[in-house]
Amino acid sequence: MGLFKTLFTRNSQPNDRHLQAIDITDVEFFTFDVETANEDFGSICQIGVSVVKNGIIHETHAVDINPKCAFSSANINIHGITPERVEKSPVFSEAIHPFEHLFRNAIAISHSNFDTKAISRACARANIDNPVTHWLDSMKVVRNTWPDQFGKRGYGLANLSQHFDIPFNHHDAGEDARVTAEIMLRAFEASGKTPQEWLTFKKPKAYYPNKKVTAEANENGPLFGEVAVFTGELTISRKDAAALAAKAGITVANGVTKKTTILIVGDQDLTVLAGHEKSSKHRKAEDLIAKGQPIRILGESEFLKLIANN
Repeated sequence: MGLFKTLFTRNSQPNDRHLQAIDITDVEFFTFDVETANEDFGSICQIGVSVVKNGIIHETHAVDINPKCAFSSANINIHGITPERVEKSPVFSEAIHPFEHLFRNAIAISHSNFDTKAISRACARANIDNPVTHWLDSMKVVRNTWPDQFGKRGYGLANLSQHFDIPFNHHDAGEDARVTAEIMLRAFEASGKTPQEWLTFKKPKAYYPNKKVTAEANENGPLFGEVAVFTGELTISRKDAAALAAKAGITVANGVTKKTTILIVGDQDLTVLAGHEKSSKHRKAEDLIAKGQPIRILGESEFLKLIANN
């Protein structure tokens, strides 16, 4: 695990429809990242994959994808990918094909659950099976490996790459995947845990029970105007979560109302509540959404990523 270097990096051409399936022999884990054309998670316009074998980044690929949908100017400003650039690129079902065996048989790691949710939605749109089998959130690994440094903030890829002195061209899917792999190699060595052990890792509950919290927004925060409500069990206290939200410009309220724009649900609750009774806040938010109110429902990891990127 001490070999923090890339054996070689091979970036496929943007319009390469002939990328060969990746050999999974000796693969310890791989990292992946996606860029999207608009606010729809399934509008993937680029996928990056970085494969680690024997403690070394063995290969990295970045493949442009034609999402067959409109691009938003906000997303283009982030990643620079335009409709013209991907016009002749493969669609998602073609682009994911060389990676399917890897996704089905190796541990897949992404920085937050945004990317795995995007893969899931893109697969549903393309009417193909989701190949993601064993998924690990690198944010969880980072926050628990270095709790004093990154437990509550600073766990975005840009900050981590700067901290570890890793060259980085942010918001290119191949680069994001490579840097995630570089950070994971360091985290696995520092923690003494393998990727397999992190898959089943559960942090002991050390925070006081969730309590009702409110917070006034920082008017100069980038997310000023948003109104958020927390529900479910978070890995950090609601007080700390509310402080992070307020600093970014989000007003934190106790209950879901017609002013609510974001409902933040504990990641574990999103998992265990499937098919089971949801919290009253969750149900009320869904009722308001059904009536046309634009409320985003975010898992804790998505919320933390939103804060880290603003």
